[in-house]
Amino acid sequence: SEGSARVQQLAAGRLAVARGDIAWQVDLGGLDAARGAAAASPLTMQLDLAGLALGEQRADHLRATLSGTLASHRIDVSSALPLAPPQAAERMLGIQAQSGTRAQLQARGAWLPATGVGGGQWRATIELLRLGSWDGSPIDAPPASSWVEARDLQAELDFDAAGSLVALHAAAGRVRVTDAVAMRWDDVRVDLRGPRAQLALRADIEPFALAPLLARLQPTMGWQGDLRLAARVDVRAAERMEADLVFERADGDLHLAGGDGTQLMGLTALRLALTARDGLWTFEPSFRGRSIGELDGRLLVRTTPESRWPEPEAPVEGRVQARVADIGIWSAWVPPGWRLAGELRTTAEVSGRFGDPRFTGELGGSGLAVRNLLQGVNVSDGQVLVRLEGETARIERFTLRGGDGTLALTGD
Repeated sequence: SEGSARVQQLAAGRLAVARGDIAWQVDLGGLDAARGAAAASPLTMQLDLAGLALGEQRADHLRATLSGTLASHRIDVSSALPLAPPQAAERMLGIQAQSGTRAQLQARGAWLPATGVGGGQWRATIELLRLGSWDGSPIDAPPASSWVEARDLQAELDFDAAGSLVALHAAAGRVRVTDAVAMRWDDVRVDLRGPRAQLALRADIEPFALAPLLARLQPTMGWQGDLRLAARVDVRAAERMEADLVFERADGDLHLAGGDGTQLMGLTALRLALTARDGLWTFEPSFRGRSIGELDGRLLVRTTPESRWPEPEAPVEGRVQARVADIGIWSAWVPPGWRLAGELRTTAEVSGRFGDPRFTGELGGSGLAVRNLLQGVNVSDGQVLVRLEGETARIERFTLRGGDGTLALTGD
């Protein structure tokens, strides 16, 4: 078959195309019923669409070419989408926002038909996968800026006789998000056959500097320092769910620079860990900074070994302890002119259900002070004791002094 087609203002069910040109050449003369495909027959296709919509999905432009044979072919895809990253991600990652997103794919592939039962396997080498900002220029032009890029990825996709994807295997690879963050992974396997999808994944987020990201997100805060964070993910979801996820400090410290000088947080530990084995999910946060305080906790959730995530009714138990030696460092987060001082500490036991946890313990504070000389606020010698009792909290003591007066609060 060889031909071409042109469409304008096409509407067919959920599909709509404002303008489109299609050209193809397919030689099926060597079709072998036993193999299900003519692997060596020429195959070319060119697609150029504008104003494409499929249900809620939209694309301003889509251009694709396919050339070669089923046994060895090349795919080039360029598209312009009316999508943009979240504004917080744009600021933090320094993404140059434009009118949309440009997506680009360059790959080589080979189709291996299954014997006698239909379906088969597509083996792909993705030479380039890129997402970048689109400024309305022709989609063949380089992107205005690239913020996601991966090269030389290897993957195998298995399809059944109905054309549905049933399994995926990806070799080790790496993807970069701007110049700030990169993630690499080992062998990845996904099996969609059976009542429950199965997944095996091990990945690492390479150590990255946090201060530049925070400085772009909050430019007036004065974030500085050489703190680097890293993460690792190890998930094995089959008949049983097993997972190990860790997000932690690799090295360095974080600083806040302001009119009063540079505040060193003195970070020695920053770690969030999640493990799941034999139906027991364990959440463990750990945070220590010489000036900003410390937090430790452990939360246990018991569910069935095959559960992919704890259900809301799963019972929980645990403990959380936190202490802030000087809440003055939080002054950077309050409006200009305000100053805070004092110590806070919390100890709480956790019980109840995963969807409705209960906290029992106390929140205490001493030497608390709030000051804003321009507003005439200067209170000090604050004392706080709050009892946590499940769904309620009881204020047993809350006192502040200002000049010759005092303020005292009690209640629930």
